[in-house]
Amino acid sequence: MKFNGLIIPICMTFIVFISSCDEIITTDISQDTLNILAPAPNKIINQNEVTLWWDEVTGATHYSVQIVKPNFNSITLLLLDSVVTNDKLIITLDSGTYAWRIRAENNGYVTEYTESTFSVLSSSSAATDISEDTIFLIAPGDDVTLQQSSVTFSWDAVEGAEEYQIQVAKPSFNQLEELMIDSIMTTTQISTTLENGKYEWKVRGKNEAYETAYTQSQFTVDFD
Repeated sequence: MKFNGLIIPICMTFIVFISSCDEIITTDISQDTLNILAPAPNKIINQNEVTLWWDEVTGATHYSVQIVKPNFNSITLLLLDSVVTNDKLIITLDSGTYAWRIRAENNGYVTEYTESTFSVLSSSSAATDISEDTIFLIAPGDDVTLQQSSVTFSWDAVEGAEEYQIQVAKPSFNQLEELMIDSIMTTTQISTTLENGKYEWKVRGKNEAYETAYTQSQFTVDFD
């Protein structure tokens, strides 16, 4: 008996799993500048709801936002220190003067902070009219010569003023070479160190609706 050969083809299927990892590239944004769109610098906002708005930075994944009162040089209250992922932030604030700053961030880089200021004037606020009041400067006295580099500026408080703006110019405001101080503060005293020379300084009181006129004085520093 003769058997015909039976040929059985055997097919083997190989399943190949291919694994790939996408390379994650972090953009260097450290030299980019973040542009603030709103509020405009020193804007007076006549409502309590404030919208902070800025340009998005390509390569940024989130933004660090800080709001203080009244400014970052003399912080009396930190109202916000937060991270957001979009280009707007809406916040409700009481009447007053505020500074805010923002920077773009990703997993490897950050931009420099961009800073701005604004004021909130609520229609429901009942601010005292201080526009006819006068700031009385205490020290340094007018035309005094100080024989030391450390200078303390002080003045009388004005009832109804919530903050004070002080400016110190060298040698004068009319012939300005350098603005040594330009600060908004809630106290009535500030100290600094100055070089020899002539100076003028002035202070005004402010609240959310009114401000006094500046009171101005001059002095000389000569400690040689």
